[in-house]
Amino acid sequence: MHTRAANKIDYTSLSDPSVARCKHLDLVVNVSFDTQTLTGVATYDVEVLAPAARDSTSPTLTLDTKYLIISKVFVDDVNVKFTLSPPHECYGTLLSIPLSANNCPRVAIHYSTTRQSTAIQWL
Repeated sequence: MHTRAANKIDYTSLSDPSVARCKHLDLVVNVSFDTQTLTGVATYDVEVLAPAARDSTSPTLTLDTKYLIISKVFVDDVNVKFTLSPPHECYGTLLSIPLSANNCPRVAIHYSTTRQSTAIQWL
């Protein structure tokens, strides 16, 4: 089971906004009432905050997910290898995305929901 990140702001999150945080979201979503799923692309403008992370290794954007299928992720238009942690019973699954050297990268996440995605509460 994945341990929680060192998130001192939100103790109910796996993410670590002290390294990188989302500043703006462009969201394109297709809704299928037949399958009760959403498919889309969430594109974030990200601000890299931790200079120490930039010096030693590439910084990582971490985001909370739950019952999502992530098909691909692009950072500054480059397809990157992302990781998903094993699911945590309460907090969901941590999505980790390696960022570019750019201090303000754009991250595009291609995803779809599942029938288990409770946040949708089927519209």
